[in-house]
Amino acid sequence: MKAIRTEAQLTSCRSRSDGRVGFSGCTPEMSSAEKVALFDLQNVVCELLIYPKDAKDADVLEVRKEVEGKSPASRLRAVIFILWKQAGEKEAFELFYSTQMEKIIAWVKLKIDNAKQ
Repeated sequence: MKAIRTEAQLTSCRSRSDGRVGFSGCTPEMSSAEKVALFDLQNVVCELLIYPKDAKDADVLEVRKEVEGKSPASRLRAVIFILWKQAGEKEAFELFYSTQMEKIIAWVKLKIDNAKQ
């Protein structure tokens, strides 16, 4: 995996309900190899330094928190969604999700009961 340095223009910033910020940007035209290097970084936690090109000596405001991945609950919901898609979407997702969660909860409860014996 390669690091990539390029100029870019932030095109939008969005505040998220959990306090994080999502943003989008555009790069100049890139070669195929440069695009591959950029796409290889998709979904990889990276370190960013964003500064105006005309103010490279600007004071740097450092955010000292780490990026957290999806919560286990969000990951489980995403997996159940894929299962619902593969099952043919025969019922509303929320109903399918609730049914699958009840099955998982029942399975975990069985493990608790077995541990007591």
